Order: sequence, then structure tokens, then C-alpha cells
Amino acid sequence: MYRFTEYLVALAFIGSFPAVAMAQQAVPGDGSQDTMEMTGKAQENKKRGMDTEIYELTEEGTGDVMGSVKVRANPHGVLFVPELSGLTPGVHGFHLHENPDCGPSEKDGDTVPGGAAGGHYNPGGGGHNGPYQEGHKGDLPALYANQDGEVSVPVLAPRLMARDLHGRALIIHQNGDNYSDDPKPLGGGGSRVACGIIGER
Repeated sequence: MYRFTEYLVALAFIGSFPAVAMAQQAVPGDGSQDTMEMTGKAQENKKRGMDTEIYELTEEGTGDVMGSVKVRANPHGVLFVPELSGLTPGVHGFHLHENPDCGPSEKDGDTVPGGAAGGHYNPGGGGHNGPYQEGHKGDLPALYANQDGEVSVPVLAPRLMARDLHGRALIIHQNGDNYSDDPKPLGGGGSRVACGIIGER
């Protein structure tokens, strides 16, 4: 039943976003115009070094590699293609943060893993309203980990562009994200459990 639910979530997620479906269907060498365009974008992004290794966060800094996220500019926004493991099953908040730093910080005398990444990327100063409304541009669609703790379903951030990404960090949170500050701040995502600096491998 759990795997069937995973399948439905993934199917609904992918089917909801033409860009994701297009990116998955554009297999190099099939001769289509979409394929050539997407292949060209992938080559350009590779030169820019936008693919990102993701590390477990600890109070000392970063720990084991948990996988990677491919970051691809797309006509519909920015596509994030995760290949991750080691997360708890379920939904995890996923955000673009201000600083290219996965180190810890101190807050009220406590160590905050990943705190040096700063807050959500928010150049417009808006609220925490999710990836599809005005607000934090760093609000990304949540990631879904299957029962083995693996994440492989792509997510699309339609308000981002490639120029927003450089000098930023990707943060994965312990819990899901309701894109509201009610009943808990910043969607209730909780602690930062994984981090990667875009383009740093």
C-alpha cells in the first residue's frame, strides 16, 4: 500500500508540471527539437557547475554525502533532480538559502546545524507563501522520501531563474512545509538535516 501511495504521489507530481515531464522525456539522441534544446541546456548548466552534492548536517558542520541534486535551467523555471538517500520517509521542506555555507551557527546559546546558510533566499522581502505565489523565492517544492529514505522525484521551481542560484545553498529540513508561518514558523520544517552549496562538488 505504501509503495502504491508513493507511485501515485510521484505520478501526480510529475504529471502536474509539463517542464518535468518534458525534461524526463527528452532523451539525448531521439532527434526531437525538445531533445536538442534540453541537451543544450544540460551542457550549458554543466559548464556552469550547477550540480550540487548534498551532505548530512551535524553540529560540527557537514557529515556523510547523501547524494546529489542536479540543477537545470528550464523554460518553465528551474528544475531540481534529486538522487538522495538517508532521509526519514515522508515529506521534507526544501529551500534555497542565502549563503553558500553549510556550517553551524549559534542561536540563543545553542548550536544550529546548517545555520550559517542564513535564511531563505528572499530578495523581495515577501512572506513564506510557497513556490507558486509571491514571497520567498527560496521556497521550493517539498521533497518526498520513500520508505527506504530515498528521493528521486524531480521538483520544479517556476519563479526561479539560473541567476538566482549562484552563491546559494540548498537546505533540506527534517519535516514537511505547509508554506505558512501558522501554526509554526517557516512552515514547520524543523531542523536542517542536509545541505549543499550550488555548484560545489
